[in-house]
Amino acid sequence: MLTTLTGLLLSTALAQEPEAPAEPEAPAEPRDTDLLLGVQGVAEVWSDAAIATVYRSSAFTGSVSASWQFHRFLSADLEMTYFRTEGAAGQRFEMTPIAINATYWKSLGNIEVFGGLGPALVPFSDQGASMRTGTKLGLDTRVGVRIGTQLFDPPDYPPSPVERVDLEIYLGRRSHFGPTTTTLDPSQPVAAEAGRLDLSAVRAGIGLKVRL
Repeated sequence: MLTTLTGLLLSTALAQEPEAPAEPEAPAEPRDTDLLLGVQGVAEVWSDAAIATVYRSSAFTGSVSASWQFHRFLSADLEMTYFRTEGAAGQRFEMTPIAINATYWKSLGNIEVFGGLGPALVPFSDQGASMRTGTKLGLDTRVGVRIGTQLFDPPDYPPSPVERVDLEIYLGRRSHFGPTTTTLDPSQPVAAEAGRLDLSAVRAGIGLKVRL
């Protein structure tokens, strides 16, 4: 009888003992993001026959760019380029292509491959007998590769914000839609019919990007 009563009291005490509080879950580690700032040399071959006749069919210049890798396979990319070329009769043609792309990227060890598309905004001006300006909206597409280089070796101390320097190479196309210019008279500005001017181009770039 005494044994039974003792067992019952122990069972009751154990049942009333509060459970140990659960350990709080460790906060999720923040996902790493990379910001890449770069300078490139960019070549364009223009589609509009009037530009080729009055000025030239292609040009090489520089650009500045930024890429924000905010996700393990997605990034946002911005590139700005400036072209200026002179015509035979004293004309001057300028344009500033701006591309804003959503990009898929994949890391393969020391190499990243990427492909993206997005809107292309191209302000331009054509100065001949008179000044004509406008802005064209189009679509930019590109594929490329980034290769990690040994151009920068980050020190152990003090910590450097620069992780490495990448060599970037890409090939792309800027597409504008609608009718193109038809006038091929070199004495006339190419933007005489600005709504018909086609600034579509095949593009290629090579340069360096600092990875932060």
